[in-house]
Amino acid sequence: MLKKILVLAMLSISLSCAAGLGDKSSAVGGWVQGGNPGEKLGLDYKMRLDPMATLDFYFHFYFSDNDNSLGLYLGYYWNYYDIISLPADAGRMGLYWGPAGGVGWWDDGVAIRAGIVGGWEWEFPQGIPLELYVELNPVGELQVYTDDRDDNTHWRLPDFYLRLGLRFWF
Repeated sequence: MLKKILVLAMLSISLSCAAGLGDKSSAVGGWVQGGNPGEKLGLDYKMRLDPMATLDFYFHFYFSDNDNSLGLYLGYYWNYYDIISLPADAGRMGLYWGPAGGVGWWDDGVAIRAGIVGGWEWEFPQGIPLELYVELNPVGELQVYTDDRDDNTHWRLPDFYLRLGLRFWF
């Protein structure tokens, strides 16, 4: 697990150095997550719609013996940067929240997810196009099983995920 985190961090830092001083309208990165054994890591793409709103596309994947999964999720977030003030040379910190939803697949079935995401983000100082973020995702999931269970559907509410990620802006 630590190796995967280090690889994602090195990849993000390498790409950020290559990106130069972008306009910070789009960001890509990787994340690790706790709370769901089938969703341990993934990639995301963040797009600014305006100074206070972003779209975030999450993709998760995990493949190991008897624990395979894929998922695609979308979040619409309102960003508040003036709540946490920092000196100009320290970057900027903010809070964000908004609705998110998507669909996932794993060995035994499909899950449809909807919820509210909240998080903290730190955009590194000018010249370093990186962003570190931490999210809490309380969600509800409708799980539909494809195996021979008596009850092929299951509703889980709430389910909590804690995500840590790093993105680079371009």
